[in-house]
Amino acid sequence: MIVLPLGGVAQSEKGKGLRLQILMQYVLDRAFKGELYLLSQFENRRSDNMANKTEGVKILVQDVMRTTLREPYGEDVILDVFKAIKSNPDFTRRYTELSDDLRDWVVNNWIGKYTKDLVGMKSLRQVKAPGGYFISSYKKLGH
Repeated sequence: MIVLPLGGVAQSEKGKGLRLQILMQYVLDRAFKGELYLLSQFENRRSDNMANKTEGVKILVQDVMRTTLREPYGEDVILDVFKAIKSNPDFTRRYTELSDDLRDWVVNNWIGKYTKDLVGMKSLRQVKAPGGYFISSYKKLGH
């Protein structure tokens, strides 16, 4: 079995005209016969890309929860994470750096998602947040 990343062929042979057409026909014939598997690098990169970009958000949430929050977590655990970020200068600095790279709304949404995933709770309802904690609303969580 031959495994060939399709993007790699097209990129390395780019601009070679007939040679590329012949190569692609060979690749497609082999793939059709089951002797070659074409991998779409774009799809792999696209799904991994956002996870890689938000890895810093996940680490921030883990650090906040590990150092400031205790189980059992209440339904306002997402708000509690934001309060902890706001009250700790190091967490605030990290939040600001992430927001500069990704935008506030992206960081805020991922903080909510990672918090929900880490505590293993489900979303109950969206509620208005009190002022001063980077967000205008958040989801209450429950079992």
